[in-house]
Amino acid sequence: MRTFTRCALGAAAVSALCLVGTTARAQVDTGTILGTVKDASGAVVAGANVTITHEGQAFTLSRVTRPDGTYIFTPIRIGTYRVEVESPGFRKAVRRGIELNLQQQAVVDINLETGQLTEAVEVTAEVPLLQTQSGEVGQTITGATIKDLPLNGRDYTMLARLSAGTARPQQGARAPLQFTANGTRPGQNNYMLDGIDNNTSNVDFLGGTAYVVKPPVDAIAEIKVLTSSFGAEYGRAGGAVLSATLKSGSNAFHGSAWEFNRNDGLKAAEFFENARGLKKGLYNSNQFGFTAGGPVVKNKTFFFADYEGSLTKQDQIWQVTVPTQRQRDSGFTDFSDLISGQTGTRGPDLLGRTVPLGTIFDPATTRQVFSGQIDPLTGRVATGNGYVRDPFPGNIIPVNRLDPNAVKLMSLFPAANQAGLINNFATNRLNRETIHTFDVRVDHEFSANDHVFARYSFGGTTRHKPGPFEGPADGGAYAQGDETGRTHGLAVSYTKMFSASLINEARFGFSREYINRLQPLGDDTNNIPGQYGIQGIPQVAGNGGLPLIFMGDLRQFGAVDWLVAERLSNTLQLTDNLTKIYKSHSFKTGFMAQSIKLPWTGPPWSRGRFNYDGFFTSIPNRQDLSTGRAQFLLAPSKSTVPGGVDFVGGANQVQASPFGEIGSQRSYFGAYVQDSWRMNSKLTVNYGLRWDYFSLMGDDNWEQANFVPGPPGQAQYIIPARHKDIALSQSFKDVLAKDGINLVYSDEFGSGIGRAQKNNFAPRLDFAWQAYPKLVVRGGYGLFYGAFENRGGNPSLGYNYPFQYTLNYNRVNDVTPVRYPDGSIAVIGRGLASIPTDNTAAVSGPGLNLRGVTFDYQTPYVQTYNLTFQHELGSHHAVEVGYVGSRSSHVETFVGSNGVTKILPPGLNANLYRTFPDFTGGFNFAAPVGSGTYNSLQTKFIRRMHKGLQFQINYTLAEARANYGDLLSGGGFGPGFRGYNLVGWGGLDNEWGLAYFHTKHALIVNGTWELPLKGAVLGGWNVSWILMAYSGQPQTIGCTVATTSGAGCVALLVGDPYAGKHDVSQFYNPDAFKDPPAATTIGQTDFAPLGGTRTQVTGPPFRQLDLTVAKQVRVRGAKLELRAEAFNLTNTPSFQLNTASSGTNFSNKATFGQLTATANNARQVQLGLKLYW
Repeated sequence: MRTFTRCALGAAAVSALCLVGTTARAQVDTGTILGTVKDASGAVVAGANVTITHEGQAFTLSRVTRPDGTYIFTPIRIGTYRVEVESPGFRKAVRRGIELNLQQQAVVDINLETGQLTEAVEVTAEVPLLQTQSGEVGQTITGATIKDLPLNGRDYTMLARLSAGTARPQQGARAPLQFTANGTRPGQNNYMLDGIDNNTSNVDFLGGTAYVVKPPVDAIAEIKVLTSSFGAEYGRAGGAVLSATLKSGSNAFHGSAWEFNRNDGLKAAEFFENARGLKKGLYNSNQFGFTAGGPVVKNKTFFFADYEGSLTKQDQIWQVTVPTQRQRDSGFTDFSDLISGQTGTRGPDLLGRTVPLGTIFDPATTRQVFSGQIDPLTGRVATGNGYVRDPFPGNIIPVNRLDPNAVKLMSLFPAANQAGLINNFATNRLNRETIHTFDVRVDHEFSANDHVFARYSFGGTTRHKPGPFEGPADGGAYAQGDETGRTHGLAVSYTKMFSASLINEARFGFSREYINRLQPLGDDTNNIPGQYGIQGIPQVAGNGGLPLIFMGDLRQFGAVDWLVAERLSNTLQLTDNLTKIYKSHSFKTGFMAQSIKLPWTGPPWSRGRFNYDGFFTSIPNRQDLSTGRAQFLLAPSKSTVPGGVDFVGGANQVQASPFGEIGSQRSYFGAYVQDSWRMNSKLTVNYGLRWDYFSLMGDDNWEQANFVPGPPGQAQYIIPARHKDIALSQSFKDVLAKDGINLVYSDEFGSGIGRAQKNNFAPRLDFAWQAYPKLVVRGGYGLFYGAFENRGGNPSLGYNYPFQYTLNYNRVNDVTPVRYPDGSIAVIGRGLASIPTDNTAAVSGPGLNLRGVTFDYQTPYVQTYNLTFQHELGSHHAVEVGYVGSRSSHVETFVGSNGVTKILPPGLNANLYRTFPDFTGGFNFAAPVGSGTYNSLQTKFIRRMHKGLQFQINYTLAEARANYGDLLSGGGFGPGFRGYNLVGWGGLDNEWGLAYFHTKHALIVNGTWELPLKGAVLGGWNVSWILMAYSGQPQTIGCTVATTSGAGCVALLVGDPYAGKHDVSQFYNPDAFKDPPAATTIGQTDFAPLGGTRTQVTGPPFRQLDLTVAKQVRVRGAKLELRAEAFNLTNTPSFQLNTASSGTNFSNKATFGQLTATANNARQVQLGLKLYW
C-alpha cells in the first residue's frame, strides 16, 4: 500500500504541474453547456449575464459572456436545465428543457431581441441531432430509452450493443453480455458507474459478468457508450467505455415500482426440446423492485434509493454423449456400433490396412515393423518403419481384458435415451437463481460552490446449476455448481468551484466482488473416489467428488477441474480532475490511482485429470477419438504377440496439483492533460495526452516464480529470494541444470518478477467541423493502452513450483504407456497415489509445467481512427456515414514455450526436439506479441422524437483480422497455434485469419412509437423494439489426424464449405476439407504438414426481434403501466458453432457440421406492471 500511496501522490503532482496549458472535456459522468450570445444582427454580445438552473435540484450557476460573446459551464452534472440570458437593452431570453447527457457538450446559442429586461422570450429546446463539438464515436442512451426498450433480464449493459461498431462477443465468453467494439477483444472494455471504476478483476469472470455493480434499469439516469477517438480522461482499457450514472433525487418526490413475470406457459419450447422429443422445461422468473427519490432538505440535500429482486427457476437442456444401450447390455464388451454408427475411415497403417472409423485396436498386439519386411502375424509387407497393432475381431473386447474399476465407473453413466452414438442422452436439469440488489445515493450542496455525492451499492446472489448427470458422475462444466456471490460498491465525489473558471473534483471509489462456486459433492470427504477404486485423492473440504475423466467423445465424467473456485476482487480508486476555463479553451488535467486485490482459490487438478483419447486403441499415429472409451476400459497387459510392446494402455495424459490459494494483486496509475478548444463557432478541436502505468500481476505473499525463456545456458527460472528456504526437489534442480535453465533467487523485480513498461504515453486528437448548418464533419485519432484483460487462472505465475504448481504426465508416442516417477502405469485405479502434491521436496522435476510471462512486458495498445459525416435531414432526421478503423499491437497471447523447434514426422518423441528436452512437454507462456486490424463502414439513421415516434437504425460492415485468440474462451478459434517455436515458421505470422469475434454485417434497429390514439381504452399505448441481426462468426477446422509430432494442423479448404445440406444437420460440407500431407523428414523446411489458412468458414447468423407493448393509465397523479414483452418474438432459433470433436471431424460425415445448441432462447413472453409517481 506504501507504493500505491507514493505513486498516487506522484501522479497528483505531475497532474498539477501540467495544468498550465492543459485542457479537457467534461468529467466522465458530467457534461458541458456552452454557446454564443448574439443580437438580432448577428453581432456578438459581450458582458451578458448567463444563468443555468438544474430543473430537478434547483441549483444555479452564472457566467458573463466573454468579448467574443461565448460562455461555457463545465463540468456540470447531467439533467434538464434552464438557460437565462440578460443584457441591458435586450429582452430576457429563456431556453427551457435542455437535456444534458453524459459527456455531452450541449451548444445553446442565444439570439437576443431588442426590448426591456422585464420582457421574456421563452423557447423549449429540442434534442440536437448533430454532434458538433467532438469527433468521438459512440452513443448516448437516455433514461427514457433505457426504461422503454425490451431488455431480457433487465441488464442495462446489454444496451451497449445498440451502438454502431459493436457486436456479440466470441462464443463461450465467460461474461456473455460483453461486447466487442471496433475490432478489440471484449476484455478490453471499461465499465464505469458514477465516474468510478466498475470493472471486476474476478479471475475467469466467475460471476458471469465483467462488471461488479448492476443497478436496475429504472435507476439508471443515462448511459454513454464510447467506442473510438475519445478523450484523454479515459484510460485503463483499449476498447470501449460504457459509462452509466445513477439517478439523483430532486426537489419533488418521484419513484417507481415494478413486477415482471415469465413462465413456461408463456414460453415456446426450445428448438432442441422439440428436436429431441423432450417435454418443455420448467421456467418461472419474477423480477420486482422499486425506486424512490426526493429532497431531504429542499434545494440542499437529496436522496435516491432502489431495490430489485429476481427469482428464477429454469430447466437447462443437456445433450451429451453416453455409452449406447448395446455397449451397456454387453457389460461394455460389444462396441460394434462404434463402426456402424459412423462413416469415414482411418488408415492406411504401415501394413496397408484401412479400417472404418470406430475400429478398436488391441494395445496388447502393438509391435514394431520394418520397411520392406513381412509382418509374421499378417503376412503383409510393411511400407515403412514404425509400429502396428491389430483390431479386436468384431469390435468386441474380451471381458477378461477389462479393468473392473473402469467398468464400475462406466456404469455410472445414465442410459442413452436418444438414437445414435453422438448426443444420445438428452435431459432437462433445473437451475435456480436468487438475486437481491440495492443502491442508495445522497447529493448535498454545502454551498453554490461545493457539492458532494455518495453512493453505496450491494448485491447478493445464489445459484444452483447442476451438470447433466446425477450423483458423482456429475459431468458439469466450469459454469456448473452451487454458487454464492456478494458485491459492494462505494463512490464518493466532492466538487469544489474555486471560481467561475476553475473547478476541481475529487473522487474515491471502492468495489468488492466475492464469488464461491462449489462442485456437487465438493464438501463430501467420505472418499468417493476410493469407493470406485481410485487411490490417492486428497479428502479435504472443497475437494470432494470424483476426478475429471475424459473418455474420447463421451461426455466428460466426474467433477470438473478448477473447482472449488473462490474469487475476490477488491478495487480501491482515487481520482482527481481539475478544470480551467480560459477564453475559448477548457483546460483539464487529472490523475487516477487504483489498487487491486484479487486473491483466489482454484486448485487446477487437486482431484486429478485423466485423459483417454484413443491414442492406444487406434492405428498408431492415426488417432480415432471415438475409441477412447475402450482405452479407458482396457487394463494394460503383457503383449500377446511375439516381440510386442508390453503394458500399452492406461491414460495418455494425467494432470495433478496441490490444493491451495493464490494472493494476486496489481496496481494502476494514470495522468492526463487535455484541451477542448472552440476555435470558432464552426470548428472545435480536442487534443490531449495520457500516461498510463500498469503494474505486473504480483502476489501479496510473493508466492510466484517466472520462467524466462532463452537458449540453454541463458534461460532462467526466477524465484523470489525471500522464499529461498522452501526445499526444492533434487530432481527439479537436476533437470534444470541438465537443460541449461539457471535457477535464480531474486527480489529485485518485485512480486510480479518482471519489468513493466513505463513510457505509455497516449496522444488523443479529434475535431468537429460544422461545414454548414446541416452538415458536420468529424474525425479523430487516439492511442489507448490496456493491460487489464482477465487472463484467467491457468497462466498465473502462482501456479509455478514450489508454490501452487501443476504436474503433467503425457504420452511420448502412441505405443509407450505413461509411467509415474515410481514406475507404475497411469491406470485410473492408481489415481494420484504415485504423484506427490503435498511435499515440494519429493516432486518429480520433469513433470512440472514452468509457466512464464514475458519478463520485459510491453503494454498492449490500440490505435483508433475515424472520419465521419453527419447530415441533418429536415427537422427531425439525421444520417451519419463514417469510416472507423483500429490497429491492435502487443496483444497478450498464450503462445506457449518449449515447443518443438523443427518439423517432425508423426510418432516421434517430440520431447527430444524441444529446447528443454527433459521436461515432458510445452509450457504455458503469455507474451504481448499479437496483432489485429479492423476496418469498417458505420452508418446511422436517426429520428428524434416527433409526433410520438423515434427510432435509430445502425448498420456496420466490418472486417476484423487477428493472429491471436481470446485469453478465456476460444470461440471458433479452433486448434491452437501450430508451432510458435518452430524455426523458420515465423511465430504468429502464419496464424492470421478473421478475428474470432469478427462480424461482417451488424444491423441494429431500435425505437419507440407512442400510438396516436385517444380515449380511455385506445389512448396511452406505445410500442418499443430492438432488432438485432448479425452475420456468423468465423471458425477454424483442424485436421483429423496428426500430420506432425508436437505441432498443430489446420485443414486445407479444397471446395465450397457451404455446399450440400447447409442446415442444422450439416452446416458445413465435409468434402470441402482435406488433411495436408504428413511430415516425412525430421527438420524438413516444407511446412505443408501444418495445413492452410485459419478461419476457413463462418458459422450461423444471429437474428432476434424483441418487442414491448405498453399501456399507460393515469391514477390520481400517478401513472400505471401494463407491459407485455416478447423476447425473440418470431421464435427464430440462432445456432452456436459446433466446436466439439464430433462436429469438426470432417472424416466422419455422419456428425461433421451438426449444429447442436442454440445461441438464443425460444420465444419468451413477459408480463409486467409498473407504477410511477
